[in-house]
Amino acid sequence: MGRSGGPAAAGFRLHARGSHRYMGIEPDLLCLGKALGNGHAVSALLGKNAVREGVEKIQLTATYMFSAVTHRVGIAVLDVYERDDVLTHMQATGRRLVDGLTKAGREHGHEDVLLSGPVTMPMLLFQDDVHAKRARIFAREASLRGAIFHPRLNWFLCHAHKEVDIDEAIAIGEEAFRHTPTIQPF
Repeated sequence: MGRSGGPAAAGFRLHARGSHRYMGIEPDLLCLGKALGNGHAVSALLGKNAVREGVEKIQLTATYMFSAVTHRVGIAVLDVYERDDVLTHMQATGRRLVDGLTKAGREHGHEDVLLSGPVTMPMLLFQDDVHAKRARIFAREASLRGAIFHPRLNWFLCHAHKEVDIDEAIAIGEEAFRHTPTIQPF
């Protein structure tokens, strides 16, 4: 298991059939949550037949267990994901964001800026910014201009992000870089 936001918690952000496939992992059990429900309160526990007998012995109850709406949402999300090739879209917009912000940072003297991680869930880092001081300044400056770039966690691209949104985020990022020190501030 990965910690929240890590690759093991990436849902469908790395592979169209689940991020575990991207990592070459065949789990005995796979739990899907918000990736499956597009924000709705739904989850699914999938597993190999070898563990089914043990899991069937577990008593389970839940408030929303019989909610047809959330189950239908899960099915619709999977249908849209496949129909619209959502992963390819997220990869393209993520690549656009990563390349655009990297270029903007370097153009404003931030030679040490690095957008790390998969393009569908990148994270901005500055070399030797151990306590994320510069990253926090960058995030604050961007938020003042209308874009939220978390200074210490991955960002998550989704199907709703269009090129125009990414271009606006890059422009805001460029302004934020302009107001972020190129050396450790304190």
